[in-house]
Amino acid sequence: MSAVAEKYSEFQKLGVEILSMSIDSVFVHKMWNDHELSKMVQG
Repeated sequence: MSAVAEKYSEFQKLGVEILSMSIDSVFVHKMWNDHELSKMVQG
């Protein structure tokens, strides 16, 4: 997922939309967003 995030602007230039799905709970997503995502993607 982080590799896609790094190239997201290139996908946008091509008119591509990126979708993802997960079966994790909202609590797992919040923890991941708060603690892991910021380590992988700036901004």
